[in-house]
Amino acid sequence: MSKFHNPITSPGATVLCGITLVAAGTLGSLPRLETSLAESNHNRIAQQRAQVCRVLPATEKIELGAYYFQPTTPTPDGGMTGSLLNEGEYVCDRYGTTARIERGGYAQFLAISNDVSAINKTLQQRLEDVSNPDSSEQTQVKRAVNMGVHRERPRPRKNGASEPNFFNLDN
Repeated sequence: MSKFHNPITSPGATVLCGITLVAAGTLGSLPRLETSLAESNHNRIAQQRAQVCRVLPATEKIELGAYYFQPTTPTPDGGMTGSLLNEGEYVCDRYGTTARIERGGYAQFLAISNDVSAINKTLQQRLEDVSNPDSSEQTQVKRAVNMGVHRERPRPRKNGASEPNFFNLDN
């Protein structure tokens, strides 16, 4: 007689099989659960940053490692000069991406929201306020295209030999 046919052991065996199946299903869906958690965390971070970020012009997207500046003075050739953004400031675009400005004025730590309409709603409300410096196209933060993109240099190894310098564009 099997455990499932025995009236004494049948309930326990059925419960044990059920727990095993639920545990196997949970382990099988763990990567999806981790992805969902990461997405919700990115949405939350991007929404918080959208409350205080500097807004890029409508057609620009944030680029990881790009330098961003506050335009102040027009140049004779039609460009703009200004100062790089300070460390700790946030920039955001209208595609749901936000980034933190690191020391030196380049964008790092992207948070990409999959709820772009919520981000745009927040940004639109902020841009309607005329006291916001980003409400005017001339004073919105711009990407410093002449500065390229910041790339981390590899750290030297303990024995003094350095790793291959794949990102060194100076050589």
